[in-house]
Amino acid sequence: MFQVWMKCPRLENQAEPALTTHFKTPAYITQGSMQWLWDHSGKRYLDLFGGIVTVSVGHCHPKVNQALKDQVDTLWHTTNIYLHPKIHEYAERLVATLPEPLTNVYFVNSGSEANDMAMYMARLYTGNFDLLSFRNSYHVPCLRQYLEQLDDVLVHSIPKGKSLVDSSPSLSKVSVEQFNTQRGHDVVPDIVTMAKGIGNGFPMAALVTTKEIADVMSQAIHFNTFGGNPMASAVGIAVLDALKEDRCQENSANVGTYFLKQLGDLRSQYKTIGDVRGKGLMIGIEMVEDKDSRKPLAGAKMMAVWEDVKNMGVLLGKGGLNGNVFPN
Repeated sequence: MFQVWMKCPRLENQAEPALTTHFKTPAYITQGSMQWLWDHSGKRYLDLFGGIVTVSVGHCHPKVNQALKDQVDTLWHTTNIYLHPKIHEYAERLVATLPEPLTNVYFVNSGSEANDMAMYMARLYTGNFDLLSFRNSYHVPCLRQYLEQLDDVLVHSIPKGKSLVDSSPSLSKVSVEQFNTQRGHDVVPDIVTMAKGIGNGFPMAALVTTKEIADVMSQAIHFNTFGGNPMASAVGIAVLDALKEDRCQENSANVGTYFLKQLGDLRSQYKTIGDVRGKGLMIGIEMVEDKDSRKPLAGAKMMAVWEDVKNMGVLLGKGGLNGNVFPN
């Protein structure tokens, strides 16, 4: 148990079993601003993991912060039994970023909720209960089953938080989470689920589909207490504005290309870097014992590298089927 927690025995006793922390000596983060995080001692970290691929426009982005503050002073919560202006404004703005015929949106609170709803909706629409997902993709634990018949496919085009294998060129018509990585491959999914970055860290998610598929939900009762609440909707609108005004997609393409090239040069220099892959700023660095065998780097060595990088002030994630990929 690290030092700061030892000063707070109630937190140690009550929260520890439910928390999964990174690093041998976890970082105790107290403040964030854009790409930077600070711990309790004042040490600054460059955050290359973005709160597990969630902080899309920067920690405490001033435009997003202000939108939330303004909404807090106006209206927090009503549930969807009443109408409020922000949910309609956000629905219009969000759907406008997607191609036809993706026109109907459902708001929920997390990516897991959105994917569960997508599976439920697909089963109602097709009458088929079989689903297929990539092994070790982020939401496999939600599926609870591996299936033989292929009718609906749930896929991250580049599975985030894990091995970061780019599957997008081979996709046919599917239900896709993280739609933006599909653009450029002529793929228009039937259902799109999204979370994480659409709220820049605020707990919110959405599912967008066609009117034809959405109509099947009339066969069931669906209600979400917090989905599309005024605060979440205000944040979502501000994030869309920030993404455009800060030219985040252009920056991702430019800086991501630079990152891939520089990391590719390191791969040529070091035998333990087996592969570098990704798109934009979603990049995976696969660590190996040697390039000939491609044997995954041993866990103890991975942990040592991960800890050293953190101690040098850079925060990375760690994942992959064998735990040997640094995603950032």
